[in-house]
Amino acid sequence: MRVAYIGLGDMGASMVQRLLAQGVDTTVYDIAPAALEACVAKCAKPAASPAAAAEGCDVVCVCVPEDDHVRAVLRT
Repeated sequence: MRVAYIGLGDMGASMVQRLLAQGVDTTVYDIAPAALEACVAKCAKPAASPAAAAEGCDVVCVCVPEDDHVRAVLRT
């Protein structure tokens, strides 16, 4: 299974860490470069956009704080 995770704040980063610990192929995206780099350092694959993260994945998780952020993710 391939999973995309968009939004790597406290909750999203914790979920990605659990996925990686289970050996799940995980691609990540966040607007904050430091958050993205922290997950990549734990073996997640980086993506340049939400659409790039979702490409070819079986599951897409979106963990962002506000409605406007969800809409922005879905528009890309």
